[in-house]
Formats: sequence, structure tokens, C-alpha cells
Amino acid sequence: MAERYRLKLGNKTTRIWNSLDIVPHAWKPELLSQIPSLYEPQIPSNPLLEKFVNIGKLIKNA
Repeated sequence: MAERYRLKLGNKTTRIWNSLDIVPHAWKPELLSQIPSLYEPQIPSNPLLEKFVNIGKLIKNA
């Protein structure tokens, strides 16, 4: 997504990335593992969310 944005809009706009936005984390395998603890300590990690992240890792590796 970010690469497509860069190719289409290049220097015409300023791209802002929110480090607390869960969506960009889901698209980058190296950031996927950060999702369960992204909002700690305000929102504790959840075992169910960790399972979903593990499923996402399996899908990305398939």
C-alpha cells in the first residue's frame, strides 16, 4: 500500500503514519507481532488477539 501511494502521489503529498494504528501493523510482517501489546498498559494484551496474530503470520507465510 505504501509503495503504491509513493508511486502514484510521490512528492505531491505528505504521508503520515500513526504508530498506534493497528492497520499498518497488519500489512507488515515485521510489525505484526507488535499488535497484541500495541496499546499496553492502557489496554492489556488478549490471548484471543494473540491467536489471530499467529493466524495472520501463518497466512503471510503460506
